[in-house]
Amino acid sequence: MAQNLSPVFTLLEKNKKLMNLSWRKIYAITLLAGIAAAFSPLFLTGWVFFQTSVLVHMYITTTNWRANKWQEIVNNLNDDEFKKRFALLITPILINIPNSLNLILHPITSLREPGLSIPSSDWLSVILFNPGGSSSPALYIFAPFLLYLLISLISVDQRKSAKVSIVAIAISATMSSYFIDGNGSSSQRVWSGSLIIFAQILALLSIFAIGERILPQLRSSNFGFKHIASAATVVTTIISMVLITTWTATAGANSLVKAHQEKVIPAFITDLASTNEKPKTLVIRKSPNQLQYFITRGEDLKLGDPDIASKTPVQVHNSIVDLVNGIGANSGRVLGFYGIQYIYMKNPADVGLVRTIDGIGGFTRSSATKDGVVWKVNNSLARVTYLNTKGKYFPINLNDASNAYVPGEGLIILAEKFDKHWELLLDGKLIKANENLYGLPEFKIPSKGNISLVHNGTSRRAWVSLQLIVIITVIILALPSGRKRREVPLEELT
Repeated sequence: MAQNLSPVFTLLEKNKKLMNLSWRKIYAITLLAGIAAAFSPLFLTGWVFFQTSVLVHMYITTTNWRANKWQEIVNNLNDDEFKKRFALLITPILINIPNSLNLILHPITSLREPGLSIPSSDWLSVILFNPGGSSSPALYIFAPFLLYLLISLISVDQRKSAKVSIVAIAISATMSSYFIDGNGSSSQRVWSGSLIIFAQILALLSIFAIGERILPQLRSSNFGFKHIASAATVVTTIISMVLITTWTATAGANSLVKAHQEKVIPAFITDLASTNEKPKTLVIRKSPNQLQYFITRGEDLKLGDPDIASKTPVQVHNSIVDLVNGIGANSGRVLGFYGIQYIYMKNPADVGLVRTIDGIGGFTRSSATKDGVVWKVNNSLARVTYLNTKGKYFPINLNDASNAYVPGEGLIILAEKFDKHWELLLDGKLIKANENLYGLPEFKIPSKGNISLVHNGTSRRAWVSLQLIVIITVIILALPSGRKRREVPLEELT
């Protein structure tokens, strides 16, 4: 992804004007920026902030910015450079609708990466252009970007890009000192890898520009300081490339994301995924420094799983933390209401945590093998549960069409995170969802009848349709256009 983003940041170098760029190239850049923003909300935040700052600066310095009449303001903005800069600002936002709207409404989410969270390292690693975390190389496997940055600061024509890179790496180091609750983990350092890539590409583009300018000078000049500095930079880059390549082929090959790896979930839990109930399992791993967990529906963790793609409900997160700390007397009830029927801890399991779960109450040890330990959550609910007027719970097995029969008045409890778009039809009559004490959707059933449980995604489908329209439009505008008939030579027509 970092290599493909190089054209995006060519606009940042020395803040060049956009007049010399065609609209086709502008939309090609916005398309790449939109793709990058889809993987990193933090990138989208930085992109919007940068483009907005440039727009404001352009308006203040190049137009009659004190104008207060609407027509005068429109005339001031009726310029190709303003239009192109505004396209750079707004198009990545439209490409990522509706997620970009959520980012605007909840900006703190830009600090939380989608999926299982990976923590950053301390400020020293970030300054050395190493984001840290379990998948990063050790500090002695250095990257030459800090050297590139120093060279760019010395060069007059690349000093502005170097300053922007320094600002980016400073913000990244500052953000890595703050902690935030991640998805499926306890509080950890904010992941700032996106800003580090931003600074890396700026430094890389600057050193390429310097090399292109200085090579002809080296050929025509006598041996001196420039030759020594250039040779030292080349040797440092080669050593870094060799170390990174060796690490990638050895220790770095043990990545967090793999195409093939050993099974984590026990076989009997995996088999339950083929049943109608599809019970949830809480997988916990505790290290001396961090607690990590994820909720599975019978399969090993995969990219795009709904239970880890978004933030874990607060009630579930607090129950897991209390469980690990040994104070969660009510943890079993909360987890059970969310349909979590099993807790699994893969070996090597933390002996103290195993004893804590055994003694806290609400859990029954189901098995302990060489692979790990499994507990059953007592009195856990099914994914869909019927609560009658006498206070008794009964599991509801929905068919493939999400239909079932309810014998009388009561409540239908859905073991999913509350969403106002959950709807229930009782004999064709719509019943809206209410949020209960545990943050779950529940439906009050006035009488017996046939029910149908649906999730009304009309508004989201509308946003996704708009997103597809924008993406297709941008792709068409970015593609090379055909020549007009009058521009085609006569020889080609005949």
